[in-house]
Amino acid sequence: MAVISARIMTFEARPSSERSRSTWFSPDDAVRLIEAAAQAKPGHHVVWGVSNNSRRWVSLIAGERMGFRPADDAEKYLDPAARADDAPQRSGEMLHLGGPFTQFALGRARQ
Repeated sequence: MAVISARIMTFEARPSSERSRSTWFSPDDAVRLIEAAAQAKPGHHVVWGVSNNSRRWVSLIAGERMGFRPADDAEKYLDPAARADDAPQRSGEMLHLGGPFTQFALGRARQ
């Protein structure tokens, strides 16, 4: 039996924010992941559900071992001025992989 644990990142039709330049997961790449999962060899596969973004924060290696090869890149959906910015600031939502959800104190309800 093959078990796939996929950490789905920013799933949307097009990247919509500075953060999604790194975390975007296109619908077409989601289909590629599902197809690879259906053909995966037995075992537990832990993979990232993310496109092949130039600014990606996570590795594709585990997914590639399973046969997942994402093809899309958020950069192709950006205007030329945004593409020219090679050093986005890593602060606020960009500082941690969990984005805005990392800003809440543990054990306290969100307000």
